[in-house]
Amino acid sequence: MQIGDYFLGQNISDCSHLMEISQPEYKALPKMFQGEKILRAPDAIFLGYSWDMVLGVTNHHVYKLSAQFISDNASMTDMVYLETIRYCSKQYGTPSSGKNLPSFLMTSYERSGWAESEINGVMFWNASFGNIVVDRKSLFDDHYVNLQATSRSLVKESRLLFPRITPVQTVLKANLLMTSIILALVLSAVAAYALSSAGDLLMGGLFRVFPNTAFLPALTWLIIAIVSFILAVKISSLRSWLSIPFAVFGVLALVGGFIGTHPHSFGVGLVMFIAAVFVWRIARRTSCSTRN
Repeated sequence: MQIGDYFLGQNISDCSHLMEISQPEYKALPKMFQGEKILRAPDAIFLGYSWDMVLGVTNHHVYKLSAQFISDNASMTDMVYLETIRYCSKQYGTPSSGKNLPSFLMTSYERSGWAESEINGVMFWNASFGNIVVDRKSLFDDHYVNLQATSRSLVKESRLLFPRITPVQTVLKANLLMTSIILALVLSAVAAYALSSAGDLLMGGLFRVFPNTAFLPALTWLIIAIVSFILAVKISSLRSWLSIPFAVFGVLALVGGFIGTHPHSFGVGLVMFIAAVFVWRIARRTSCSTRN
């Protein structure tokens, strides 16, 4: 099977553009075979869409293709999921197991061989070269289609690192994803808190609530906000849900303005809402540019 420029059995000895994943990533995606490497490859175009690519390699040959389509548009993700299933079914026949398409989304060919079920499931094919797995997942406002193809012959030729491999890889990968999301949200919350503190000191200084010396710590808080948000983006990429902490602190500032004695809190709330909208708009625009 081939996805973009990558195919099972491909010799990647001269492919200098491939990058091995880091040691922390190996903890979530442990090696299965002696001499195995897991490599990140440039995005591949498959069925007209851009997919993130990871290659499993043994003895300089690709034994596993792992492609992932990511979008914040659920309808588009469903469409990519359906097109991927139809392509694999046309090439390799009816799925051997897994959840199948609802009948109203099937062609007559698909309806004759598949049962009704949910769209959000896993599809599995046995092919002459090995197996293919397609699944669709959603997390927050991000939606994923995963496509994996494995070479049976290369797996048989490879020597296992352990006498028995347990099916924990998917769980570990999900745990790593959840951990990165939580850490990114915490850092975004730190950035939002720091920005609200900077805004509070600046607005308080302008309204003579705080002394003029308040401007200096405001700069420190602003630097903390910028650094924290950059770290959050590095961990999770620029996702629209990173705007949530800014909106929350905006609400808190407005509540403080209503029940407190400092009217400059309304200005702080406005700043936080502007920051939340800015992050959300830039994240959406970046996501749309990536899809196009």
